[in-house]
Amino acid sequence: KENELDMEPVLTIGSLKTSGATTLAMTLAAVVCGADIPVTLIDAARDPDAADWAEKRQLSARLRVVRACDPIEIERLVRGARRRGEAAIVDAGTDPETLLSSSRLADQTLIPVRFSPLSAFAAVATDRLLAADETNGRPGRTRAFVASAVTPIPSRVARAVEDLILASPTPRLPVGLSLRAAFEAPFLSGGSL
Repeated sequence: KENELDMEPVLTIGSLKTSGATTLAMTLAAVVCGADIPVTLIDAARDPDAADWAEKRQLSARLRVVRACDPIEIERLVRGARRRGEAAIVDAGTDPETLLSSSRLADQTLIPVRFSPLSAFAAVATDRLLAADETNGRPGRTRAFVASAVTPIPSRVARAVEDLILASPTPRLPVGLSLRAAFEAPFLSGGSL
């Protein structure tokens, strides 16, 4: 039997609308790997951006990137990572079924939100989808919103986005990626933050 205290976490990242899930997944994978924790990054999004990123660079022995879109394959990879004592990060993309099946395996699901009302509406819809399914899957799993495009300039749009997210009972992480385009650029050439 697995000892819950010794297990590395499984994170799923995704939203019903593209909102920086892949950039967030790759950033977290690089940070976890940089902390000498082995990690499996599962690229289950529609576009294989994380898998493409992995092909452009010499990966650390502690970081493994695997492309998998089938729920059974994703579950096999997550279970394997847990058995090996690795963290697992699933870039679930925008597909509702992939979001649900991946979230059922995770300890925490992160719902990225960009600086736009459309992204905020999609994030709230994603949260509702996952809330309706919370009795399925791993017990005790949690979810949180995370900003994937924080803007330092307060505006009416920023307040509207914040109000949409704060209306949900799901917590918002106090950190996020600032000015997403600046963080995305290193990944295009196979780098990381």
